[in-house]
Amino acid sequence: MIQNQSVLQSRIQFVEEVIITASPLYHVYMMTITMNLAVMLGAANVIVPVF
Repeated sequence: MIQNQSVLQSRIQFVEEVIITASPLYHVYMMTITMNLAVMLGAANVIVPVF
């Protein structure tokens, strides 16, 4: 998560971001990139149940 933050730091605004999740949260990529990043940033996480 710290690596993602360092890469995205110039493009993100803490607490104002909305992250869209379109894959099951049990998948490792989705847990790391969308769920944990949203928690770290204080962002809203919109979960799309069917895609």
